[in-house]
Amino acid sequence: MEYRVKRLLGILYLALFLLSCYLVLSGQRSIGYTGVGTMMLGLIGILLSLWGYNIRNR
Repeated sequence: MEYRVKRLLGILYLALFLLSCYLVLSGQRSIGYTGVGTMMLGLIGILLSLWGYNIRNR
């Protein structure tokens, strides 16, 4: 059971990271505050992914 939970969390973290990268890249194409906001949401997602990785692998 624990293996499935770890596997599911790994897939969830990967999906969050890929979604965040997509938000950053799509925000680059938009000009104005909406593009900056999209890029900030992507940056927050990437930082949360890194934070989760660092917490698990101390």
